[in-house]
Amino acid sequence: MFYKLIEKKRDEWLSSPNCTVKDVIQYIERRGKMRDAQIDAIKTFLYLKIVCGNQPLKQLFSQGFFNTLDIREESLTDTVRNKLLADKAAAALYEYSKLKRKNGEQLSPKLEEYIKAHAETIDYNQIISKIFYDVDYADYLYSLPMGAGKTYLMAAFIYLDMYFAQNEPDNPVFAHNFMIFAPSGLKTSILPSLKNIMRFDPSWILPEETAIQLKRQVKFEVLDEASSAKGSNIVKNPNAQKINTHLLSGDTFGLVAITNAEKVILNRAENDLLTLEELSLYPEDERNMILKGRELRRVIGDIPNLAIFVDEVHHVADGDIKLRRVIDKWTENQNFKYMLGFSGTPFLETADKIPVSEELEMKNQNLSNVVCHYALVDAVANFLKNPIVKHENADLETIIDNGVRDFFNHYKDTVYQNGTCAKQAIYCPNIKTLEEIVYLQVANLVAEYGYAPNTAILKFYSDSNSSYKLPKEAQVEFDSLDSEISKVRIILLVGIGKEGWDCRSLTSVILPMKGSCAQNKVMQTSCRCLREVDSNDETALIWLNNQNAKVLNDQLKKFQETDIDELNKKQKKEKVVILRHSRMNTIELPPIEYMQFCVTYTPKKEDPKTHEMLSDEQLLVKRNARFVHSSTGFSGQESISVHEFENDQVADFKSWLYEIERESFCTLTYPKLLKYTIELQDIFSKITIEKDGQRFFNNEYAQQRIRSKIRQAFAPICTDEVTEKTELREAKLMWIKPEDLEKPIEVSTSSIYYPDAERVHLIVEEDKKNAVIDKMMEEHPEMKEVLETTKTNFYQERNFTYHYLPYHFDSNLERNYFAEQLVALLKGDSFKDLHLEVYFNGDDNISDFGIECYKLVEGVWQRIQRYYPDFLMLQRGSDGKARRVLIIETKGKVYEDSFKDKEAFMKKFISDNSEHFDFLYLKESKITRDRPNYLLEETTDKIKSFFKD
Repeated sequence: MFYKLIEKKRDEWLSSPNCTVKDVIQYIERRGKMRDAQIDAIKTFLYLKIVCGNQPLKQLFSQGFFNTLDIREESLTDTVRNKLLADKAAAALYEYSKLKRKNGEQLSPKLEEYIKAHAETIDYNQIISKIFYDVDYADYLYSLPMGAGKTYLMAAFIYLDMYFAQNEPDNPVFAHNFMIFAPSGLKTSILPSLKNIMRFDPSWILPEETAIQLKRQVKFEVLDEASSAKGSNIVKNPNAQKINTHLLSGDTFGLVAITNAEKVILNRAENDLLTLEELSLYPEDERNMILKGRELRRVIGDIPNLAIFVDEVHHVADGDIKLRRVIDKWTENQNFKYMLGFSGTPFLETADKIPVSEELEMKNQNLSNVVCHYALVDAVANFLKNPIVKHENADLETIIDNGVRDFFNHYKDTVYQNGTCAKQAIYCPNIKTLEEIVYLQVANLVAEYGYAPNTAILKFYSDSNSSYKLPKEAQVEFDSLDSEISKVRIILLVGIGKEGWDCRSLTSVILPMKGSCAQNKVMQTSCRCLREVDSNDETALIWLNNQNAKVLNDQLKKFQETDIDELNKKQKKEKVVILRHSRMNTIELPPIEYMQFCVTYTPKKEDPKTHEMLSDEQLLVKRNARFVHSSTGFSGQESISVHEFENDQVADFKSWLYEIERESFCTLTYPKLLKYTIELQDIFSKITIEKDGQRFFNNEYAQQRIRSKIRQAFAPICTDEVTEKTELREAKLMWIKPEDLEKPIEVSTSSIYYPDAERVHLIVEEDKKNAVIDKMMEEHPEMKEVLETTKTNFYQERNFTYHYLPYHFDSNLERNYFAEQLVALLKGDSFKDLHLEVYFNGDDNISDFGIECYKLVEGVWQRIQRYYPDFLMLQRGSDGKARRVLIIETKGKVYEDSFKDKEAFMKKFISDNSEHFDFLYLKESKITRDRPNYLLEETTDKIKSFFKD
């Protein structure tokens, strides 16, 4: 429930003038590829970085980052009020106690009363620290229901981090590299879906040019090799070898490694503290396995600016889980940035108990570090199948009989657009029950409906400890269920398919008795059939016995603040179908020709300057003994973390050179290093200290970075030759094919389309009628004058606008300006003789006219973004081409600051395009009581001055 406090503050920031990411959010929403749940999570992700500085949750809450309650308005004694006003941690805990659930019930009235009675004696900071598991690093959990697209959300976070990291490479809140883990025990179901990250299109969240650039920089590694590499005596773990190849440059950026947690832990992480002497006591095979696991963990810890993503993170919520301990170890390294968890079921098997005092303790079964929660009931309204939940007080056979018949009666002929047929999963308590009871019953039922049991039924379970054995093809059939080649209709399962199983054609689930799945997994197992396939009007069927239904209802109430009745009644959010029409053949709109300033970079390679680089004092990078992070959020407080380093690692020059060679993965050999012995010995003497007759590494120096810089000194020097030029380009205002444009699309009722459907229809019909008359005039030129009089012109604007219909505006400001100012002006007599036309250009999914904008930074032009102007007003020449073009941009008050760089570049663009282009920038903030007609006046003046002749 703490996420509700975060959301309040986040929404305040998003609507404030201080929000710096409004353009990003607006672009994502306009692009229309990300779901509401994903966009909501992205808003929180950016807020926690930009405003909160990626600080630990215990720190943020203790500092009052999310406090919104006006303590002065609360009914409190003066003593309590003064305490809460003076102590932000106390105010945070008090505000948390007063949160209300969806049903209006207060979250923790006992805590509120206890604070009122004992305000001065409570250790608020300690309680908040315990609530957030005493974690000293950014550890945020995103709770999205199954089917919301968690893997695509991970990809979005990665590309957003890389985008901001490129702009601010030294900002510690942005990661440069990423490690993604599936938890132990789920590798067969979760790791394949994580590979979807590799297929994510970053242009869904960032402008296409930026997206293409970032996509090129991403290097994916799936760490799924066996834990030994034959013939390798340098890096014994092939997964470590994969990572190490990316670390050779010393400036790793865009590495995304995906693995199952077991590949990291290898069941030997508990041996990491063993010394080499202690390891020597182990048998050689076991010793080598320990070293292989240790090697991979060490190499991962060396990845610079690392963020860790953990899918199904509730599996590592327990501090005793090995993966959590390994991650905690990595966080001690300066390379670590933050950890994000993802889960559709962020709750514990048993409630956490946090003592407030001897008389009171807080109990919380939900994971406290949830920063964003998207409710299951909202997902059903937006993008999941609409479930029908049925239950009965009956035995296993009766539930199965009713469930299977109900499924076939409703979904027997259901085939989705991707060719997959609807399927039903029956979860059985054990293999014996499946084989001896359920399969025989279901075989008779499917035969009754005309199916052959051997093709319509798939049995699937782990048979390693069973007297029953599955056929060899069972795994392949299970993996192929969501493909059109699968003819399976009923899947019988034991202990499989409860989470991480992505089968969209699964349309029904049956839990016929207690033990069909673990009691704490009833909700997530029941909901496995809710993933949407084609559209938002699909349904699903869930059959339960009464006992499982009660558990489901309890879990829905506790963790989702809903119940079975609400799920059954939940209706999809209303969608509107928009029919779009191309008018390009009617108006024959020419492409726009313009001069585009651009910068190109040509790579150049020079021989390494090894001696100079090894002699450069800047190579001796020191570690920060003190890391200071100053927040820039609402509280304005500074957070300081201090780390002390001990010089306890023995140093040997020869071993040090071998370490440099080993880390280079044979690209730099020991003999080559020896050629620069004098320079390297000088470096070694400076980064080590002598103590009791022995040398030790001086940990004031960043030893790994220094070794990396040494390797770089032997590498060729790569630079870019910068070339500036201005080139002629051509862009179409509608680049997509008319047949693609005219496919029906579903949009929310809040989307701004203009004109309305009725007017669109009338304009299109008038076009068709007049086109028929034009054709008749061509065929019968002698009747031209008569036929001309039969043409109609009821909708005059069709002669000077609408290259397609309807236009999709981003704001009411755009819509109103177009409808009430531009169209009205061109309809009137004032500018009739100028033959002006105006077209909307702000939809980059349709228009190709985007201006590449640059910003001059320290004398160098840096590309910032492609800019799609709102409107183009043009005047054609005698050849039909656009002779003059007026670019018009409107901006709401909250977006004006973010447009400053583009506004500055437009001056250069207009200069480069001489008299053929001009720019009109209209700011909503200029519309005042003294000047209510600002938009009309500025537009009129610009038309007069630009189109004067």
